[in-house]
Amino acid sequence: MFELSSALSGETGQCFHIGGRWVSPSGIRRTPVASPSTEMELLPVPLGDTRDVDRAVAAARTAFDHGPWPRMSAPERAAHLRWPADEVRRRLRLAARLWTAQVGAPVAFAEGLVQAGGSRFDHFAELAGSYAFHDRRPTFRGHARVIREPVGVAALFVPWNATFSILAHKIPAALAADCAVVVKSPPEGPLDTLVVA
Repeated sequence: MFELSSALSGETGQCFHIGGRWVSPSGIRRTPVASPSTEMELLPVPLGDTRDVDRAVAAARTAFDHGPWPRMSAPERAAHLRWPADEVRRRLRLAARLWTAQVGAPVAFAEGLVQAGGSRFDHFAELAGSYAFHDRRPTFRGHARVIREPVGVAALFVPWNATFSILAHKIPAALAADCAVVVKSPPEGPLDTLVVA
């Protein structure tokens, strides 16, 4: 087992990432993240309450309504998605160690599966740059225009047993489609989400 306090930044496990910055939780409730292998507490993390959820949704909605992301062209979004792909790749070893610590997955298994994380960001960056968000289709009366538009704020729920892998699929997919995101991480294994943030 590795020492979490030396592997994570000071904000990770203490704050929430809302509106592009680390913010203190509204409440004081905390829950222990425990190792399923040893049952030892790894780190206590804050539990969000309705005020934290409201702040996160409001920040994401503001980013969607007024920020630059939804107004970028698909190729611009694709270029920006390559940066988190590189950042995720830099943290793959940490992600594998966190998965093993929080879930009890064998190290070799965790290392193998987290490798796909950077690849998924790359995949959606490529898709964002080449996907036909505007399409013209033949119909029996001529043609129809099909326009795929973002829904706004996407609420992404991730499970305890494969948090990193599912985050690496959901986040870039939503961003490639122009959406802002709010992630609800599992209280049993929230550290992957905080590291990705």
